[in-house]
Amino acid sequence: MAIALISLGANLGERATNLDRAIKLLHAHPSVQVKLRSTWKETLPVGGPPGQHLFLNGAALLETNLDPLQLLAVLHAVENDLGRERQVRWDARRIDLDLLLYDGQVRDTPNLTLPHPRMSFRRFVLESVEEIAPQLTHPVIGWTVRQLLDHLNTAPNYLALAGGDASIRAAVAERVARETGTCYCTGFYQGLDRTALSQWEQLAALHATKLANALLRSPSGVISDYWINETQLRVSKNLDPDYRIQVSQELARAAATHVVPKLVVLLESVKAPEVSRTSESNDDEVRQCVTHPGRGPYLVVSAADLDLAASEIAAAIIAMR
Repeated sequence: MAIALISLGANLGERATNLDRAIKLLHAHPSVQVKLRSTWKETLPVGGPPGQHLFLNGAALLETNLDPLQLLAVLHAVENDLGRERQVRWDARRIDLDLLLYDGQVRDTPNLTLPHPRMSFRRFVLESVEEIAPQLTHPVIGWTVRQLLDHLNTAPNYLALAGGDASIRAAVAERVARETGTCYCTGFYQGLDRTALSQWEQLAALHATKLANALLRSPSGVISDYWINETQLRVSKNLDPDYRIQVSQELARAAATHVVPKLVVLLESVKAPEVSRTSESNDDEVRQCVTHPGRGPYLVVSAADLDLAASEIAAAIIAMR
């Protein structure tokens, strides 16, 4: 039998009744057993159209002999039985069931992504899961649910953008800052020569100071288009080999004292058909850097639609509060 973790939510109709009925329908399925469920918690809606009612949210731990896609089909069937309508993304709904984890599996397909791509930073998810399964481990990040929630509670309100084109990162960061009331802390500094030995260290020091000041001034949080771990990665691509080791050591020391983001968002570039293998390799390396085990929560967002990217990131900031 496989262990699966799901989240439940409702903000239309008799919310608690809908959640209780979902649990009963799942437990009545011959291939599913509900082992534990959390209490229902009232939360603010995240994303979607304005003016929605408050949600009731919770989580449940299941045992099943169904494979992930079969279990997902059962979740959708329960949603349909309870009157779920899918018209607008993140719209109000009578019931919402999400598959978060399945036996530590990792997959990314059009039909299903495991683990759930937003579970690692959503407060309403982590608080419910921590109640019933605090030691479950995120199979990519490598942290337990309790560690993820502790990070959410203690890390500074700092979101870092990585990957993609620098001008696109800046545009998205500025837009998200306006929508969420956070402070935009730019990673661009006039006059710095990125090929010079001392400039990488100077960039890291300048940004560390600016970020610390921004966090003091902005209790609602800071979003930046600079992430020091990506700078460390770029060093090997931009510096002469004679300087690379020395600068890498300096940046490693700087990274050890740099503010750790509450969330890193990878803006994935839109690859043109004629994209070079070198460019593809660089994108892959940044993704590996962002998703490296032990590094912490992350979100991958496509840069193909900047409006959609900005709304996705804004929703992530609200979900962390």
